Amino acid sequence: MTIRFRFGMKNSGDGRLQGGRLGKVPKLLRLGLCVLLGYASFFGAVGCSRHGTADPVPAGSPADSSAAEWEAISAGPTHSLGIRSDGSLWEWGNSNNDLSSSDTRDIKATPTRIGIDTDWAAASAGYNHSLGLKTDGSLWAWGYVLQERPADIIWENSPVRIGDDSDWKAISVGVLHSLAVKSDGSLWVWGGSEHTGHGVAEYEPPSGYPYGWVMLVPTRVGTDTGWKTASAGRDYSLGIKEDGSLWAWGLNISGSGVGGQLGIGEVDSADAPTRVGTDTDWTVVSTTTDTRGEHSLALKADGSLWAWGNNWHGQLGEGTDKTRNIPTRVGSGNDWTAVSAGAKHSLALKADGTLWAWGANEQGQLGDGTGQNRSTPTRVGDATDWKTISAGGDHSLAIKDDGSLWAWGWNYHGQLGNGEHYWQNGDDSGTIVDKTVPILIGNGE
Repeated sequence: MTIRFRFGMKNSGDGRLQGGRLGKVPKLLRLGLCVLLGYASFFGAVGCSRHGTADPVPAGSPADSSAAEWEAISAGPTHSLGIRSDGSLWEWGNSNNDLSSSDTRDIKATPTRIGIDTDWAAASAGYNHSLGLKTDGSLWAWGYVLQERPADIIWENSPVRIGDDSDWKAISVGVLHSLAVKSDGSLWVWGGSEHTGHGVAEYEPPSGYPYGWVMLVPTRVGTDTGWKTASAGRDYSLGIKEDGSLWAWGLNISGSGVGGQLGIGEVDSADAPTRVGTDTDWTVVSTTTDTRGEHSLALKADGSLWAWGNNWHGQLGEGTDKTRNIPTRVGSGNDWTAVSAGAKHSLALKADGTLWAWGANEQGQLGDGTGQNRSTPTRVGDATDWKTISAGGDHSLAIKDDGSLWAWGWNYHGQLGNGEHYWQNGDDSGTIVDKTVPILIGNGE
């Protein structure tokens, strides 16, 4: 997922918010859901201490700032986040993946403002939780969050502050864990499970803690202070240092038996950050927050595009369906400026403002109107004024130079923000709400 930071920098990594949840989900019910689905979806939680909240603004409130242009976006598996030029924070779709498919309580089918604050700088949408940064460098979280005392996992409707530090500069939410970089270049991690690959070898969970190998609060990864950016994926992480070197850690295989997402060859996993090759010209890296995501994208300083990992749907873009376990160049072009990895598809921008997509297309997530998978980058429409992109689970978001917001692909949970969702008629009548080409999204509530 891709996010623009309002600190004066521009980044094409992963990015991700949430609104009203009706009460807390009982722990036994959550555990049962996890066993049934085969993964601990709530372990993607965030570590926090309560320092205030910000409730959603009612529709029609004077604070809805509906005229402001869109500046940043983050597409999660089933929900989306956005920040406007006035610093307001918005969300739409369904951020709670533990609900049954027919439960529409958490669905927001149009962009809905979160609180009244106007100092949001970045947001990152995850599987069941979200992170946000403010312009003062403070870090915030909502959705399923980790509580240190007593140790537990709870649901937060509104953003709560994580600690007291005000020197955070970059964030990324994965499926089970979160990453953040501070202004001094140190890298921090929390959440996750024993398979996530925190990169913190000496970590052990608190005595008696019921949820396994989970970090309750941000914990530093090593002692290096040269981290520039990081991207949290499904049970693995990627990071770029100030010297342009690329690093990876976590799982390198998956339940499907396919792997290679770390880019370090035929190994099962890496417990600590491991160098990917010897190149020192990496500038951008992207993973996905979806449980099905197993591929990685990156850009180099010369504008070349690289990909590795699962390629069953052509999401690597190199013309085959062969999995790659080391970075593989996509085409010969040197004019790529942004990339974003979805669950099974990929998005990218070129210097001329054109938008390109490839990989799985069964939900229309490529935006070319065909529904056919593509194994090489395929241009989306004729527009040359695209400036920001974010690939979600099976949907895509983009912003144009004029600040307008566009969306396409899967819309079951209302994650496109156009007012529609699968259950809009109150039943499972099979309403087709997916969009196979980019559509303009309104200003929201």
